[in-house]
Amino acid sequence: MTPAQLKSLYFPAWNRAFRAVWYLDSKLIQRHQSHDDNPWADQVETAGNAIARKAHIPLSQEHLRHGAHLVAFGRDISSKNLTNKQLDKVLALFALLTDPNDISASIAWDDKSTHNRDRVLASLTHFPENYIRQISLDKFHRYDWTQLTTLQCVQLLMTVSQRWKTHAKEEAAHQSADCPF
Repeated sequence: MTPAQLKSLYFPAWNRAFRAVWYLDSKLIQRHQSHDDNPWADQVETAGNAIARKAHIPLSQEHLRHGAHLVAFGRDISSKNLTNKQLDKVLALFALLTDPNDISASIAWDDKSTHNRDRVLASLTHFPENYIRQISLDKFHRYDWTQLTTLQCVQLLMTVSQRWKTHAKEEAAHQSADCPF
């Protein structure tokens, strides 16, 4: 995970989850009553308590965060070493901690696909809209590329990326050929 992802995605999502479920009371972590029946919080708290007991210190916010990693991955992974797929998984868990009834977080948590649709769509937005639409129309006979399936979006991203690189190389070669020195 990049430092930008840590700062803009991971830690804000964790802080929201922590504030939604827990609070500090005289330096001890307590759970909000509204989350007493949150099964995700139960799992994270159990894992966090195990980490704290192993260190022989009281439960901390850091123990809970690492407990979330245990729940998400079955092992504790440093947040700095998360892959994009692992980041998606832990962000879904943080969202479920915040709101256990969040349907899109549940879907993201259960998603076993290798490509996250939102990430693919976000990647496509780095290219000109008309360029994406034209390739989508040519390849899938659909002008509205946002309505493609996840697999089609992945294929579209690969095609758009490859054609864009080829176009950029050709443009650079053409410009260097026009340059007199």
